[in-house]
Amino acid sequence: MIFSQASKYAIRALIHLAEHAPEPQLSREIARAIDVPGHFLAKILQDLSRVQLLQSFKGRGGGFKLAKSADQISLLEIVQAMDGPGF
Repeated sequence: MIFSQASKYAIRALIHLAEHAPEPQLSREIARAIDVPGHFLAKILQDLSRVQLLQSFKGRGGGFKLAKSADQISLLEIVQAMDGPGF
């Protein structure tokens, strides 16, 4: 199966967040850690928040973290969030 670039970045970002749970991570920190373009990753993180795979927090101490435990998130959910249900 071939994944879109957005799906690949989303998977890498979620792995990073799982490794740093439960602390919220800033978008720019995630982008730097997984070596992806910051603006593209910001859009991906917003999309993942919209489908409730991530929680986002504003202000001091803000950032993104997993909305549920990593073992409850499937690869299919991530790819469908990025590429739609008929990917």
